[in-house]
Order: sequence, then C-alpha cells, then structure tokens
Amino acid sequence: EYRTLAELDYFSLIDQKILSDLVKSVADRTISAGDCAVLVRQRRMSHWYDEFRNHYEAVDVAARLIAGLAEANLVIESLPDGVQRYCQSWFKIDQLYRKYVYHAGTSGQTSLLESLTEQIENLYSNNYLLKVNNNWQQHVDGTYKWDIAPIPLQRSFFDRWVRPFLKDNKKIVVIISDALRYEIGEELLCLIRQEDRYTASIEPAITMLPSYTQLGMAALLPNKELAFADDETGTVLVNGQSSQGTVNRNKILCDGLEQRGKVIKADDLFHLNGDDSRSL
Repeated sequence: EYRTLAELDYFSLIDQKILSDLVKSVADRTISAGDCAVLVRQRRMSHWYDEFRNHYEAVDVAARLIAGLAEANLVIESLPDGVQRYCQSWFKIDQLYRKYVYHAGTSGQTSLLESLTEQIENLYSNNYLLKVNNNWQQHVDGTYKWDIAPIPLQRSFFDRWVRPFLKDNKKIVVIISDALRYEIGEELLCLIRQEDRYTASIEPAITMLPSYTQLGMAALLPNKELAFADDETGTVLVNGQSSQGTVNRNKILCDGLEQRGKVIKADDLFHLNGDDSRSL
C-alpha cells in the first residue's frame, strides 16, 4: 500500500509507485487534500524528489483544487458582491488551476496524469467557470450603467492610486502588465511580503467596456474624457489626444503631470546603463 512507502527512497521506482497510486486516490477522492499534502511534504525530503517534483506538485494542487471546488458557494447577490467574493476566495480556484496546468505540462508525463487532468478540466469548466459566468451574466444583464461601487473603475486608477504620491512630492513607478490577472497579482503580493524590506497590498478595479488592451491602457492615464476615434481603428482618445503608442501615451502623461512623468517600455528600461537609469 503506497502510504507505507512514504519514508522510503531507495529506488526511483518507489516514487513511480507512490505517484501512480496517489493520482488514482486523488481522482477517486479516497484521500483528503490534507493527507495528500502531508505525503507530498514527506517525499520532498527523499532522494529522488527533484526528478518527480512537478508530478508531486501537480497531484498536491489537484487535491486542493478538487476540495476547493467542493466547498465553494458560487452564489452572487450583486455585481459588487461577486467581485468581493472572488477577491476573498474564488481567485484561489483560478490560481490552483493555473498551477496544475503548469506542473502537469512541465512534468513531461501526461500519460501518468491523464485521468486526473481530464477530471480537473471538467470540474474547472463545468463546476466553476460555467456557474460563475452564468451567475455573473444575470447581474450584468440587469444593470443599465457600468458602475460597480464601491469597486473603483479602471479609469479612476490615476487619481486614486498615483496622484496622492505626487501631491506629497514622492516618486512612484507604475508597472503595466497586460492580462496580469487578480490571482497572479495575489501571488506576487505574497512574494513581496516575504521580503523584509517591503510591504504590499492589493485592491481590485473593474475593467472598462469593451475590455480590450487599447482602452485599458488609455484608462490608466490621467484622463477627464475617454472616447473612440471615428476611423474604426479602435484607437482611444484621452482628452482628445490619441493614446496609440508609447510616444502619445508619454505626451498625455506629461501633460497631466506638468512634464514630470515618463513612459518607457520594459525592454528599453532593461537596456539602460547605470547612469541613465539613475537619471530616469
């Protein structure tokens, strides 16, 4: 019985045996997420663990994901309620799913995890995404104005989070990463808090509609008016100016900051030498 092998690591075959039975137990739900985590923690001390690291992590994450889905109450009372519930707990389901996909893919042993992967995909799609989307859509259909107070809109980003620093004459760096989902932001938050020198917090904001990159980037700039250009290109105007491209976004930023701002692409920033980066 695989549990009796938990402390043995003479041969890599032992890990293969444990993993094979553990995958079946998680898929059949004959082992709890807590017991699975204890077993995986024991194997981390074993000689062959590095060779099977991604297999163990995938199984551990799968057990936690299945347990989380079983416990999740996906009822949404209102749009703000849906956002708050997501930020309090539901994001963990997306987080665990992402980790499972990563570890399962990196393991290189898709056949070993095949039955578990099929179950995870079905549970995630049908027991989570479908239910959340349907419940959310009902409230979207019943609203006539895209305002989910007290959750701030994306276009209030600058006034809410940037301008207070500038009023105190402090410097601030804003890193814009397209499609950096809330659950990834939460994981980044945890990593920052592990560093002794830093504190961190996280807040949600609601995307502009339609939710595409060009409008999202424009909404982050200091703005009094957002509009679409009449040429059907999807270009977004900020205070009457095109926000297409770094040069235009830099002009809009500087106009709103008395020329005290700078927009720079990540690749250009990384190629600056020491003197130029200090000057920036």
